Amino acid sequence: RAGGVRMNSKVSSILISALGKAKGGSRWDLSLKVFEEAKKNGVKMDTVTYNALISNMARTKGGSKWEESLRLFEEMKRGGVKPDAETYVALIDSMAKAPGKSQWVRAFELLAEAKADGISPDPITYRCLLMALQQSETKRTQWWRALAVLEEMQRRFRPDVESHNMVLKAIGKSEKGSQWRRALELHESSKASGMMPTVQSYNTMLFILARSANGSVLGSQPEDALKLLKELKEVGLRPTCATYAAVITSMARAPMGSRWESAFVLFDEMQKEGITPDAQLYAALIRATENVDRGREDFDWGSKWETALRLYEDSKRRGVKPAACLFNAMIWAAGKSKGPVQWEKAVEIFEEIKGVGLLPNRMACRALLFALASGGQWEAALDLFEEMLSRRIKMDGLIYKSVFKALEKGGGGNRVAC
Repeated sequence: RAGGVRMNSKVSSILISALGKAKGGSRWDLSLKVFEEAKKNGVKMDTVTYNALISNMARTKGGSKWEESLRLFEEMKRGGVKPDAETYVALIDSMAKAPGKSQWVRAFELLAEAKADGISPDPITYRCLLMALQQSETKRTQWWRALAVLEEMQRRFRPDVESHNMVLKAIGKSEKGSQWRRALELHESSKASGMMPTVQSYNTMLFILARSANGSVLGSQPEDALKLLKELKEVGLRPTCATYAAVITSMARAPMGSRWESAFVLFDEMQKEGITPDAQLYAALIRATENVDRGREDFDWGSKWETALRLYEDSKRRGVKPAACLFNAMIWAAGKSKGPVQWEKAVEIFEEIKGVGLLPNRMACRALLFALASGGQWEAALDLFEEMLSRRIKMDGLIYKSVFKALEKGGGGNRVAC
């Protein structure tokens, strides 16, 4: 007002929208103050102003203010302000971005309410719903809802690759990758409808195949992975390091034993293409040597551990950024090495994790516990087990089995483990 600008709903909307785009995240608190101050001064808020404010609630740093979004929505309706399609997009987006886990149930309720009001959802609304499913606490069982959302969306709109990729990710989170066949079917049907998959689409598909190969569903995932890699190149896309890491992981987890030869052929192939390997790629290679079927005679078992160690040292020489997956793969390789168990090396690598500023995760602790048990180091195993308990790390059968094995092999059988 001091500058000669009279506050009205249009000015309020402009100010609130600007605050939503502030550097570092939405200034939802200031937005709300502007909104409340304008109301006190007799400004009648319209749909555009409410939409701007609700959108700001979805953009907050660290997760949306979804409860505030719903409060504003109810206030809007009580005041006779009619919501529109943008209102529901902002609300569902806020539900999807709720801190911790999404409010996916409320998101679907809002969709139903929009339809009841005669408002047809647009592609952005559907993508917000898919995001809500991705972030839900039950994401391993949400793949079928994601497919249903996509099917409804495709009845009204041309398929888009972003939504396709989101559904693929939802399928990939199914229990033990059990829905990998559905992922392949979706990939083929999407191509048939004229959608052009991206490198991300192929990478997501390849990681689904890699994960399923380690589950209870057996099949020809390694062949499918190689087929997809070939297809990716044939359509003119350039594979990334993540592409090769996923394919090599499929080779490592092949149902009938590791296809380690194919893994190393792929490693050479990617380097010839000028692709620099990263920690995930090296971890996949190490698992390929670790998972070789013990019945095979064409792999020098005396060099299994040495091969893993050479790969690990090569990653360091290349300056590969340390990552949990690489450390974990090496600790497992040390614990499963033939001959004298390399438990001391496993401990050394475990300490390297801390040395680079990372906290050893559950997989690293499980791997080290296995190595200590194999080496009969019962006291160290118990110390680690107690540390895991203090950190409230989720326990499983392998962890308990490793503790008992350590006690049996190390002569600590009379000790109580917990």
